[in-house]
Amino acid sequence: MKKIILPTLIVLSSLQSFGFKRSTNANEVIEKSLNYVKAKQYKLDQDLYTAGEWPADMKSYFLPALLGVGKLFAQPTEEPTSFATSSIMNLLAETYLTNPSLNQIPPMIDLGISSLSKYKNDEVYSYYQWQDYKGTKVRGPLAPGYVPGYIQGLTNIPTDADTTSTTYTALVLSNLINFNQKPSEYQVPQSALDTFETHRDLNRKSHYYNWLDGIRKSGAYLTWFQNDRDPNMPRGVFPKPDKGIRIPFGFNDVDCVVNANVLRLLTLTNNTKAPGYGDSCRLLNFVIQKNKQTQCGIYYPNSYAVFFSISNAYKAGAQCLSETKSQAISFIISSQKDDGSWDNEEGIGRTDTIQSTALALNALINYTEKNSPQYRHAVQAGMRYLMNQYLKDSDDQYYWKGEVFFSAVAQARNTVLWRSNAYTTALVVLALTKGQNYLELE
Repeated sequence: MKKIILPTLIVLSSLQSFGFKRSTNANEVIEKSLNYVKAKQYKLDQDLYTAGEWPADMKSYFLPALLGVGKLFAQPTEEPTSFATSSIMNLLAETYLTNPSLNQIPPMIDLGISSLSKYKNDEVYSYYQWQDYKGTKVRGPLAPGYVPGYIQGLTNIPTDADTTSTTYTALVLSNLINFNQKPSEYQVPQSALDTFETHRDLNRKSHYYNWLDGIRKSGAYLTWFQNDRDPNMPRGVFPKPDKGIRIPFGFNDVDCVVNANVLRLLTLTNNTKAPGYGDSCRLLNFVIQKNKQTQCGIYYPNSYAVFFSISNAYKAGAQCLSETKSQAISFIISSQKDDGSWDNEEGIGRTDTIQSTALALNALINYTEKNSPQYRHAVQAGMRYLMNQYLKDSDDQYYWKGEVFFSAVAQARNTVLWRSNAYTTALVVLALTKGQNYLELE
C-alpha cells in the first residue's frame, strides 16, 4: 500500500509546486490578461504579419483538409487579416471606454490602426491584402500552401461588408479615445455608404442557406461587395486567381452577424436613415422572433454570436432592435448551465464553452441595466466560470485558449474554422470589465 501512496503523494506535491493559485480578483485577472493581449500583438513586421496585427489561425477538417485546404490533421495555418485585427481592437476599445484606467489599451489600438491601410481598397476594406499572381494583383492568404493551386482562385475574394463595417467601427472608436471625437461626428466616406446600399438582398435569387431559413428578398445587407449575377465573375472552383475576383461558390448571402455589425457602424455614425437600415433591423428581429438566430450567422457557427452582435448594435443606439430584447434575454438566461457557463446548441457548431460563455455574458450585460437585480446571479455565475478557466503562460500572463471565432462559407461552416487566443482573451476581458460591478455586489 505504501508503494502506491508514496509516489502519488510525490506527484501531487509536484503538481502543487508547479501549479498556481488561481486569482479571484477581477482587477488582477483583467490586468494580466491585457498584458497577454499586448504581448501577442506584433510590434514589428514579422513573418506573415504586419506590425499592429494579432495572430490568428485557420484549421480545416474532414473533406476540405483532404482536398488540400490548410494542413492535414487539423494543424493550424497562420492567417493575417484586417478582420481579426479590427475585431480585437473593437473589443479593447469598448473595454477601455468602460474602464479608462486600463491605460495599456490605447497604444495597442494605435498600433493596430497602422496595419489596416494594407487592406483598404478605395474606401472599403478587404479580408486579404493584395499580392502578385503571375503579374496580376489578386487577393489571397499569405501563408504558402494555404490552399492547393488547383483551387487557389477561391481565395481571390471581393471586399466585404463585415470587414468594412468592423474596420470603420475600429476607426470610429479610436477617434473617440484619442481625439474625443463623438462617433456621430465621424464621417464614413459616402462611397462606402453607397457600397453598402448597392449590395442588398433585393430582387435576387436567395442563397440556399438563407432560403431554408425563410430569408428571401429581405432588403438586408449582403456579405460580399460583388453582384453575383455579374456575367464576368468566374464561376466554379477551378478558375485561376488571375481570372478575376469572385464570391466563393458564386452566390452572395445574408449573414445576421454581418448585418448587426453594419447596423452598429451606421448607428454610431448617425447613418440610421441609410437605405437598408430598416430592412436589416427587420431581419434581425425576425430571426429572434422565429428562434433562428443560432443558424443565421453563416460565418459564425455559435449559438450566441448573433446575440452578441445584435446587442452591440442595440447598445450603440439601434432602438429598432428593442422589440426582441426581452426574447433574447430569455433565451440567454434559460440556456445558462448550472456551473455558470454557456455552450453551443448541439448541431450548431463545436462545443466552444469559453467563447459561448463570453459571447452570451457580453450580450446579457449589453441588453440589461447596470446592476439589474434580476440578472445579477446569471452575470456573477458566468464571470466566476470564466475566471476559473484562464490559463497562465510562462510570463505570468493570463489567457483563454482561442475557440471558434468565425468560419468559412456555408458549405464549410463547421470544417474551415478560425481561432485566435488574443481574440478570445479580449472577448473575456471585455465581459469581466463590464460585469465587474456585479462581482462587487456579492
